[in-house]
Amino acid sequence: MPSEQNSRLNSLVSIVCRSIGRNELKQALASAESQTYPNVEIVLVQASQKSLSDFAGAIEKVPVKLISSGKNLSRSDAANAGLEAAKGEFIMFLDDDDWIAEDHVQNLVAYLENHPEVQAAYSSTQKTSFDGTILKEVFSQDFSHQLLMHDNYIPIHSMLFSSSLLAQNCRFDNRFDIFEDWDFWLQLSQHTDFAHVDNLTAFYREGGESETASTSAEATERFSEEGIIAAGRARLFSKWLKIWDGSAFNSLIGSLDKSGDIHKLNEALDARGQTITWQQQKIDERENAVSVLNAEVAAKASSLESLNSELATAYTTLHETNTTLHETNTTLQETNTTLQETNLRNEALMAEIQSTEQKIQHLSQ
Repeated sequence: MPSEQNSRLNSLVSIVCRSIGRNELKQALASAESQTYPNVEIVLVQASQKSLSDFAGAIEKVPVKLISSGKNLSRSDAANAGLEAAKGEFIMFLDDDDWIAEDHVQNLVAYLENHPEVQAAYSSTQKTSFDGTILKEVFSQDFSHQLLMHDNYIPIHSMLFSSSLLAQNCRFDNRFDIFEDWDFWLQLSQHTDFAHVDNLTAFYREGGESETASTSAEATERFSEEGIIAAGRARLFSKWLKIWDGSAFNSLIGSLDKSGDIHKLNEALDARGQTITWQQQKIDERENAVSVLNAEVAAKASSLESLNSELATAYTTLHETNTTLHETNTTLQETNTTLQETNLRNEALMAEIQSTEQKIQHLSQ
């Protein structure tokens, strides 16, 4: 008996790539060929009269089925041709201007094999510029039936689905020249929930024939009365308004009703307003305290200025006194010198007097 792991490895995955032969097809096919998942086939659908034989011939590691009717095919007809030729238990689409990481298929197959209640799973997708430069936008929305009813947020190559869903007559509607993938997802979602596997393994190049994820278009493009995006959305809704029942509409309206969120937001705003009021009171109190402190500082500064003035006056007086003392000391030194000289003369005079007295005494004898 084969193991569960071997059973997973035996599940064939068909990667359907519809192309008109753009140069970017080479990168798309190379990314499909480099998958770590070992059981992959590429179904290459020639959607124009330009031959894709050279592109198919460059693939060596995985089998390639080249589907060519010899005439131009619409996007939907090319997709359906790929579905009819696909033999895999799982199927995914890869437009010729997009590409996938090498573990893209591996991750999605593993999820579906481990969650048999879900028959379709999609990865997160990185948007890039036309030259492949990474942009800020990432498609990573979790699945919601209601959200899918009013917007397509799932790039086509991010999804892997069970081929058993085709038995439910799910096919691409050739009345759509854009959003045919959105219509196809709506068909699949009637028979299974989708699972979002939050691994970023798909890369979506902007500037293709259609903006696959309608949420990437500006609101004015999506909801205006003119323009390709708005017209495509209108055609899709014209179809599905006849299919959705009252319960689906009610659920959709409920998903659009934001009154509960608005109420919570208002409560949060009120609480925030109270916090701001309390913070403002604290700021006012601190400003008052700062004003008082500033007044005290100003008073002390004035007192210090007065003290500095007094000190300057005292310093001047002290300087003058020191000058006077210096002059007095000089005078004293001069006087002392004079006194010393006088003393010396006096001493000499006294010595002379004594000598004279001694002579007188000697003469008197």
